[in-house]
Amino acid sequence: MRALSPCTQGHGSSANIGVRPVVFLGRFSIRAAVRARRVYSARVDWTTLVATLLGAAIAMSTSLAVEIRKARHDNESEWRRTRREIYAEYLTALTQARWELSGVAANSRLSDADRRAKANEIFARCYQIRHQLELYAPSAVVAPAVTYFRTLRDFRNAIREGLRDGAPNPDPQSEYSRHVSDVKTKFERCRDAMRADINPRGSPPDPSPAPE
Repeated sequence: MRALSPCTQGHGSSANIGVRPVVFLGRFSIRAAVRARRVYSARVDWTTLVATLLGAAIAMSTSLAVEIRKARHDNESEWRRTRREIYAEYLTALTQARWELSGVAANSRLSDADRRAKANEIFARCYQIRHQLELYAPSAVVAPAVTYFRTLRDFRNAIREGLRDGAPNPDPQSEYSRHVSDVKTKFERCRDAMRADINPRGSPPDPSPAPE
């Protein structure tokens, strides 16, 4: 077996030394690439998670806002419906009282005591609905409603003290006619304020005439 020359041995040794760094660098490059891939994957996973959580938060916020608006709208609608019922009951009660008071004024057969008792009894039914209206209605409605109430009460007081309707030929300039005209005017103002409250966005319907 031929022995290698020192020169050859030296070249062989140098070749082995030159290859090892390449192998080492290759292994290092692979490990670095794997590590970088893991870091990149982790960053991608975190980005996906954050995006998912952010999207869920936005969806929940939007849904919550919609529910709040819906609940607020339902609450406003319920309040408006309650006020509408109270307004209708208020106008009905006071109009009915006016008709009955007019009947008392037209009844000449009643004694003074009976007239006072009947007038008090008729108007007493108006107090309860007035208290309900003052509880639920805004001030823009309460003011004309109370004015209408007091005007009708003045009409009651005049009848209780002996005011007659002057039938069958009532005088348009009489005290009775002035009371009736004043009551109708206050009724119309009260009615218009109630309409504006329960129908704030739309145009109010054609005003109905005051009850005769």
